[in-house]
Amino acid sequence: MIFPGGDGDYLEYGRFVFNQVKEINDNGTYLPLWGTCMGYENMVSYVATEGWNVLGVYDLDSASLTLDFVVDPQSTKLFQWLGNEAYLFNDHNVTYHSHHWSMDPEKFNTDAGLSSIFKLTGISYMPDGRPIVASIESDKYPFFGTQFHPEKPTQIFKEDQAVNHSWISIQLNTHFAEYFVYQSRRNEVKFGNYSETQKAIIQNYDLIVTDDWYDTVYVFK
Repeated sequence: MIFPGGDGDYLEYGRFVFNQVKEINDNGTYLPLWGTCMGYENMVSYVATEGWNVLGVYDLDSASLTLDFVVDPQSTKLFQWLGNEAYLFNDHNVTYHSHHWSMDPEKFNTDAGLSSIFKLTGISYMPDGRPIVASIESDKYPFFGTQFHPEKPTQIFKEDQAVNHSWISIQLNTHFAEYFVYQSRRNEVKFGNYSETQKAIIQNYDLIVTDDWYDTVYVFK
Protein backbone atom coordinates (compact mmCIF):
# COMPACT_ATOMS: atom_id res chain seq x y z
CA MET A 1 0.00 0.00 0.00
CA ILE A 2 1.36 3.43 -0.96
CA PHE A 3 0.21 6.84 0.21
CA PRO A 4 1.62 8.99 -2.61
CA GLY A 5 2.90 12.51 -2.57
CA GLY A 6 1.53 15.28 -4.72
CA ASP A 7 -1.86 16.86 -4.19
CA GLY A 8 -5.36 15.75 -3.36
CA ASP A 9 -7.76 15.51 -0.45
CA TYR A 10 -7.72 11.95 0.80
CA LEU A 11 -6.88 12.62 4.45
CA GLU A 12 -9.94 10.93 5.96
CA TYR A 13 -10.14 8.13 3.41
CA GLY A 14 -6.45 7.55 4.02
CA ARG A 15 -7.11 7.29 7.75
CA PHE A 16 -9.59 4.48 7.06
CA VAL A 17 -7.05 2.72 4.82
CA PHE A 18 -4.27 3.15 7.38
CA ASN A 19 -6.38 1.61 10.14
CA GLN A 20 -7.35 -1.27 7.85
CA VAL A 21 -3.72 -1.99 6.93
CA LYS A 22 -2.72 -1.83 10.58
CA GLU A 23 -5.51 -4.26 11.50
CA ILE A 24 -4.53 -6.64 8.67
CA ASN A 25 -0.98 -6.77 10.05
CA ASP A 26 -2.28 -7.19 13.61
CA ASN A 27 -4.26 -10.21 12.39
CA GLY A 28 -1.16 -11.88 10.97
CA THR A 29 -1.09 -10.90 7.29
CA TYR A 30 2.05 -9.06 6.23
CA LEU A 31 1.09 -5.90 4.34
CA PRO A 32 3.66 -3.10 3.95
CA LEU A 33 2.77 0.59 3.82
CA TRP A 34 4.78 3.47 2.42
CA GLY A 35 4.07 7.20 2.66
CA THR A 36 5.85 9.78 0.49
CA CYS A 37 5.70 13.54 1.17
CA MET A 38 1.98 14.34 1.61
CA GLY A 39 1.30 10.64 2.06
CA TYR A 40 3.91 10.53 4.82
CA GLU A 41 2.45 13.69 6.39
CA ASN A 42 -1.02 12.18 6.43
CA MET A 43 0.32 8.92 7.83
CA VAL A 44 2.06 10.51 10.81
CA SER A 45 -1.02 12.63 11.56
CA TYR A 46 -3.08 9.44 11.94
CA VAL A 47 -0.97 8.20 14.84
CA ALA A 48 0.35 11.41 16.39
CA THR A 49 -1.11 12.48 19.71
CA GLU A 50 -1.28 16.02 18.30
CA GLY A 51 -2.86 14.84 15.06
CA TRP A 52 -2.24 17.20 12.15
CA ASN A 53 -0.84 19.80 14.55
CA VAL A 54 2.33 17.73 14.88
CA LEU A 55 3.26 19.23 11.50
CA GLY A 56 4.44 22.76 10.83
CA VAL A 57 4.86 25.02 7.81
CA TYR A 58 8.13 24.32 5.99
CA ASP A 59 7.65 25.74 2.51
CA LEU A 60 10.16 24.34 0.05
CA ASP A 61 9.27 24.47 -3.62
CA SER A 62 12.08 22.43 -5.17
CA ALA A 63 15.40 21.37 -3.64
CA SER A 64 17.69 18.37 -3.35
CA LEU A 65 19.09 17.91 0.17
CA THR A 66 21.33 15.56 2.09
CA LEU A 67 19.87 12.97 4.43
CA ASP A 68 21.59 12.90 7.81
CA PHE A 69 21.10 9.78 9.90
CA VAL A 70 20.17 10.08 13.56
CA VAL A 71 20.69 6.33 14.08
CA ASP A 72 23.16 3.87 12.62
CA PRO A 73 21.69 3.07 9.18
CA GLN A 74 22.79 -0.55 9.67
CA SER A 75 20.28 -0.74 12.55
CA THR A 76 17.38 0.23 10.26
CA LYS A 77 15.28 -1.92 8.00
CA LEU A 78 15.20 0.60 5.17
CA PHE A 79 18.91 1.37 4.83
CA GLN A 80 20.74 -1.72 6.07
CA TRP A 81 20.91 -3.27 2.60
CA LEU A 82 23.10 -0.40 1.44
CA GLY A 83 25.92 -1.13 3.86
CA ASN A 84 28.45 1.71 4.02
CA GLU A 85 26.97 3.20 0.85
CA ALA A 86 24.12 4.47 3.03
CA TYR A 87 26.46 7.22 4.20
CA LEU A 88 26.47 8.64 0.67
CA PHE A 89 23.14 10.19 1.65
CA ASN A 90 25.10 12.31 4.14
CA ASP A 91 27.56 13.50 1.52
CA HIS A 92 25.38 14.18 -1.54
CA ASN A 93 22.25 16.25 -2.13
CA VAL A 94 20.19 13.40 -3.55
CA THR A 95 16.82 13.55 -1.71
CA TYR A 96 14.30 15.71 -3.55
CA HIS A 97 12.01 17.90 -1.43
CA SER A 98 8.92 19.83 -2.47
CA HIS A 99 6.47 20.47 0.35
CA HIS A 100 4.44 22.95 2.39
CA TRP A 101 4.27 20.90 5.60
CA SER A 102 6.91 18.99 7.49
CA MET A 103 7.89 18.14 11.05
CA ASP A 104 10.38 19.36 13.61
CA PRO A 105 12.42 16.37 14.87
CA GLU A 106 11.81 17.54 18.43
CA LYS A 107 8.07 17.25 17.83
CA PHE A 108 8.58 13.71 16.62
CA ASN A 109 10.64 12.75 19.66
CA THR A 110 8.15 14.15 22.17
CA ASP A 111 4.89 12.93 20.61
CA ALA A 112 3.80 9.78 22.44
CA GLY A 113 1.56 8.54 19.64
CA LEU A 114 4.28 8.76 17.02
CA SER A 115 6.96 7.15 19.14
CA SER A 116 4.63 4.26 19.97
CA ILE A 117 4.76 3.10 16.34
CA PHE A 118 7.51 4.91 14.45
CA LYS A 119 11.15 5.74 14.98
CA LEU A 120 13.06 8.61 13.42
CA THR A 121 15.94 7.48 11.21
CA GLY A 122 17.03 10.57 9.27
CA ILE A 123 16.69 14.33 9.09
CA SER A 124 17.37 17.00 6.48
CA TYR A 125 17.96 20.71 6.81
CA MET A 126 15.91 23.44 5.18
CA PRO A 127 17.86 26.12 3.30
CA ASP A 128 17.31 28.39 6.33
CA GLY A 129 18.95 25.80 8.60
CA ARG A 130 15.87 24.37 10.29
CA PRO A 131 15.92 20.57 10.69
CA ILE A 132 13.01 18.46 9.46
CA VAL A 133 12.11 14.80 9.80
CA ALA A 134 13.13 13.13 6.54
CA SER A 135 12.77 9.36 7.05
CA ILE A 136 10.91 7.14 9.50
CA GLU A 137 10.08 3.48 9.92
CA SER A 138 8.26 1.22 12.33
CA ASP A 139 9.73 -1.64 14.34
CA LYS A 140 6.24 -3.02 14.97
CA TYR A 141 4.86 -2.88 11.42
CA PRO A 142 6.25 -2.88 7.86
CA PHE A 143 5.52 0.85 7.67
CA PHE A 144 7.91 3.40 6.13
CA GLY A 145 7.79 7.10 5.34
CA THR A 146 9.90 9.79 3.69
CA GLN A 147 9.37 13.50 3.45
CA PHE A 148 11.37 13.45 0.23
CA HIS A 149 10.40 11.96 -3.15
CA PRO A 150 12.54 8.91 -4.05
CA GLU A 151 10.74 8.58 -7.39
CA LYS A 152 11.65 12.01 -8.80
CA PRO A 153 15.29 11.47 -9.88
CA THR A 154 14.29 8.78 -12.39
CA GLN A 155 11.03 10.39 -13.53
CA ILE A 156 11.21 14.19 -13.54
CA PHE A 157 13.53 15.97 -15.97
CA LYS A 158 12.03 19.44 -16.38
CA GLU A 159 14.84 21.97 -16.14
CA ASP A 160 13.26 24.23 -13.52
CA GLN A 161 13.01 21.39 -10.98
CA ALA A 162 16.05 20.99 -8.71
CA VAL A 163 16.26 17.22 -9.11
CA ASN A 164 19.67 15.59 -8.79
CA HIS A 165 20.06 13.24 -11.77
CA SER A 166 23.62 12.15 -10.99
CA TRP A 167 24.36 8.43 -11.17
CA ILE A 168 24.80 8.33 -7.40
CA SER A 169 21.36 9.90 -6.96
CA ILE A 170 19.73 7.46 -9.39
CA GLN A 171 21.29 4.46 -7.66
CA LEU A 172 20.49 5.59 -4.12
CA ASN A 173 16.89 6.55 -4.86
CA THR A 174 16.19 3.40 -6.86
CA HIS A 175 17.02 1.48 -3.70
CA PHE A 176 13.76 2.60 -2.09
CA ALA A 177 11.63 1.17 -4.91
CA GLU A 178 13.55 -2.11 -4.86
CA TYR A 179 13.25 -2.36 -1.10
CA PHE A 180 9.50 -1.74 -1.11
CA VAL A 181 9.02 -4.35 -3.85
CA TYR A 182 10.90 -6.78 -1.60
CA GLN A 183 8.58 -5.87 1.28
CA SER A 184 5.52 -6.30 -0.94
CA ARG A 185 6.65 -9.75 -2.10
CA ARG A 186 6.49 -10.89 1.53
CA ASN A 187 2.71 -10.57 1.30
CA GLU A 188 1.37 -13.92 0.06
CA VAL A 189 -2.12 -12.76 -0.92
CA LYS A 190 -2.75 -13.23 -4.66
CA PHE A 191 -4.82 -10.88 -6.82
CA GLY A 192 -5.82 -13.60 -9.27
CA ASN A 193 -4.47 -15.66 -12.14
CA TYR A 194 -2.59 -14.14 -15.06
CA SER A 195 -5.67 -13.35 -17.17
CA GLU A 196 -7.52 -11.77 -14.26
CA THR A 197 -4.49 -9.67 -13.34
CA GLN A 198 -3.92 -8.45 -16.90
CA LYS A 199 -7.38 -6.89 -16.94
CA ALA A 200 -6.57 -4.74 -13.91
CA ILE A 201 -3.02 -3.50 -14.51
CA ILE A 202 -2.38 0.20 -15.03
CA GLN A 203 -1.25 -0.24 -18.64
CA ASN A 204 -4.92 -0.69 -19.60
CA TYR A 205 -5.42 3.03 -19.08
CA ASP A 206 -4.36 5.98 -21.23
CA LEU A 207 -0.88 7.37 -20.65
CA ILE A 208 -0.71 11.10 -21.36
CA VAL A 209 2.67 12.62 -22.13
CA THR A 210 2.97 16.30 -21.13
CA ASP A 211 5.65 18.97 -21.07
CA ASP A 212 4.72 19.95 -17.52
CA TRP A 213 6.85 19.08 -14.51
CA TYR A 214 5.03 15.80 -13.81
CA ASP A 215 5.95 14.49 -17.29
CA THR A 216 3.46 11.64 -17.80
CA VAL A 217 0.12 10.76 -16.19
CA TYR A 218 -2.35 7.91 -16.43
CA VAL A 219 -6.00 8.85 -16.99
CA PHE A 220 -8.53 6.67 -15.19
CA LYS A 221 -12.09 6.49 -16.46
